[in-house]
Amino acid sequence: MKKLLVLVFLVLFMLVSSCMRSYPSERKVFSLVIENEEILMTAVSELLKIKTGDTWAQISTTQKSPITVSYLEDYEGLYIWKSYTYRAFDNSAVEAILKIDGIKSIDVHINRIVFYCGGRGIIPASTNYGFIYSENDDFIGIGTSGVTEKGNGWLWQQDNGDNRFYIENIIDDFYYYEDRN
Repeated sequence: MKKLLVLVFLVLFMLVSSCMRSYPSERKVFSLVIENEEILMTAVSELLKIKTGDTWAQISTTQKSPITVSYLEDYEGLYIWKSYTYRAFDNSAVEAILKIDGIKSIDVHINRIVFYCGGRGIIPASTNYGFIYSENDDFIGIGTSGVTEKGNGWLWQQDNGDNRFYIENIIDDFYYYEDRN
């Protein structure tokens, strides 16, 4: 009887989990980029001005990704997080991007900008979805070692592990990604 209850619970849990989709489909990400190409390019030119040094910076809004540190709990609006420090960030082009339904946060790296659109699972079995802007095809910073063609894109898989990264071109310099950790 206990085994049956556990089985019923697991089936119900999986059904509820699958209904609570917190990630966009590949088609939705493609549409998001194509429909917002002009505003994305304006925001990209502003984001490329951010000096990240040898690290990266994350940009979001408190509406999409609340700040969870007590000394900023009353802050609302656009912010940048870099080197474990939050600060206000005022940029109308970037703020307009984060108003688009489907974009949750932006990570600015030295050679690329990652637009996070959602994910599922918990580490070590999670998958993140979104799109990347890269002028020089430096998608994930791993080079081309171990990258193979798959469908209309490219796939990198970790040797002796389960990490994988899939990327597919949407329009010039913009790429859809799935990152499984």
